[in-house]
Amino acid sequence: MERDPSSFWLRIFTWMTAAGLSVAAGRLAWVQVVQPLQPIESTDVTDRVIVRHGRRGMIRDGQGTPLALSHTIYNLKVDPHLLGKDASRFAEATAPWLGLPEVELRTLLDLSNHIRWVPRAMTNAAGRLETNRVAWTNRSVLVKSGVLPQEWEVIRGNLHKLWRPEQTNEIKRMTAELPRRQRNQAIRLYRERMNQLRVLGLVGEPVELRSYPHESVAAHTIGYVTNALDAQQRPLDQLGGVMGIERQFNEQLRGRVGQLMTHVTKGKELAAERELDLKALDGMDVVLTLDLRIQSIAEQAVAAGFARLSPKSITAIVVRPQTGEILALVCHPGFVPGRMGAESQTVNYATRMQIEPGSTFKIFIYAAVLNEGLAQPDDTEDTENGRWARYRISDDHRKPGRFSLEDCFAQSFNVVAAKLTLRLPENVLVRYMTNFGFGTPSGLPLGYEERGRVKFPATRGQRNGWDGFTQSRMAYGYSITATPIQMAMALAMIANGGTLYEPQLVKRIQGPGGEVLREFSPRKRGADLLKPDTIQTMHRFMRRVVTHGTGGKAAVDDWAVAGKTGTARKIPPGETEYSSRIFYGSFAGFLPAEDPQLAIFVVVDEPTLVDKAYYGGAAAGPIFAEIARGAAAYLAIRPSPKVGTPDLSGTGNVPPSGKPIVAAQTPP
Repeated sequence: MERDPSSFWLRIFTWMTAAGLSVAAGRLAWVQVVQPLQPIESTDVTDRVIVRHGRRGMIRDGQGTPLALSHTIYNLKVDPHLLGKDASRFAEATAPWLGLPEVELRTLLDLSNHIRWVPRAMTNAAGRLETNRVAWTNRSVLVKSGVLPQEWEVIRGNLHKLWRPEQTNEIKRMTAELPRRQRNQAIRLYRERMNQLRVLGLVGEPVELRSYPHESVAAHTIGYVTNALDAQQRPLDQLGGVMGIERQFNEQLRGRVGQLMTHVTKGKELAAERELDLKALDGMDVVLTLDLRIQSIAEQAVAAGFARLSPKSITAIVVRPQTGEILALVCHPGFVPGRMGAESQTVNYATRMQIEPGSTFKIFIYAAVLNEGLAQPDDTEDTENGRWARYRISDDHRKPGRFSLEDCFAQSFNVVAAKLTLRLPENVLVRYMTNFGFGTPSGLPLGYEERGRVKFPATRGQRNGWDGFTQSRMAYGYSITATPIQMAMALAMIANGGTLYEPQLVKRIQGPGGEVLREFSPRKRGADLLKPDTIQTMHRFMRRVVTHGTGGKAAVDDWAVAGKTGTARKIPPGETEYSSRIFYGSFAGFLPAEDPQLAIFVVVDEPTLVDKAYYGGAAAGPIFAEIARGAAAYLAIRPSPKVGTPDLSGTGNVPPSGKPIVAAQTPP
């Protein structure tokens, strides 16, 4: 009888199906009855939120050199509760890697040393409130801080190998007499415990550390950081800017926080059940206009001046006149970010110190008078022998006769400056001063900035308002206050041909990979006010100050310097009269005079009286010269052409008789 092939294969399929079902049923019975799988209890699962912080961006100088940067260190911590009875064994194995005495580490890992009984209010069975003591255990004990990443990697590698050679023998010894099932369970538990000690026995907590590789250099500009605070004023891990660029650009520098929300059981993450996984983003880099080399030159010159003059402070600002870029900003004494002591001086004098500038202010007075056509460059004026009783004005150096305006400016005669200023209508004088940037913040992005004070005629009759002496006093830098940054930017305006810029301190913001995210351009403050003839005349007058006037100590070999000295008495705190023993000494200048590339303002607060070093020319002039010489050489500025030095006697100094007279003596 012939067999049907189709029925044969049908029977084969039926047998195979029946066999498969039998195996499945057997396995189900084994799992459900003989050895059921243990479900994960809800109490075994722990919710965990891990916050990730992006690294804070760098602050760089204009050439890309880092001025502030972050790196990661590790604080190593243990959980004494987790170590339990294995604490001694763990201490013996890890003490050599940590560089700690084993006895000391044993004490740190001893659970009994980290239990505290704390009072807690509780409601008893009767519903009454009573205070009981409950045990509190510190489960995050610091054993070593400041561990470098490479050190932590070595320690982690050692932990991973911990006890592995002995593990097999230990397991055999422990399970030799046990039945097979119990032996397998003991092996599994022992391995889990060893893995737990290797992974969780010592935990490295990453900490972002901010460092300033050049220490105190440009500290008042860069600023410093501290840990941020949450809504309950508790410290967070992320760094937050406190002052300077660190604070003003904190949002750009700090990066973005990432977060991981997941579940953990028995020390292992249930990766499939992650609820949120946001990556952290590193902060942006802020690139400044500062040049580290010029900043260092200025810092060294100021430090030497401080040692020579023993003042309260010295402030120096270097500006690129054509753009308003700040190439250096020095306040001395200063501080080292991150290592500040009681003697640290964090006040930024460039923006917070209001001074009566003294005769450096004559630059702007002369410019206004000449620009209005109320005097001509070749005019002469009578010095009144250094005394003008009507307005109670006197000069330190008395020289009778008529002098050209150029020499009156070079010799810094207060009487002549007052005469010229009184030619200006009151409202015109004030308009010029406000348009030159006085009385309003300059816009330097370093936080709060003093406005300075310009009196207005409308305040006549008010306390400390405009009076009959205000205009004549403004002529030589009194009855008006300004900050060093305002003086520096107004000086740059004279140097560049009449354009007043906002001080530019930030060049660009870029991503961690160097991609430019935002570029900053020079910003003008209003329209140009001064005529080209006025600028040319002021350059010539200011050049005369250095060649034949009060600013001889500001001269620089190879480059022609134009500038103005200033010496102003101070009113001591709590008093109302000017002192004859405390002064501001300042110098404002630029170079080369024929094509200004650098404008520099230096002010010394309360220099020594020895040898009349408090005069602006003697106090600030040499500091200016050192900064200018070093910066010009570094930038390879073309030297000034060699020209003959004009003689002070002659047509530039004409007495009433028409005969030349001996040049006035230059004060120190």
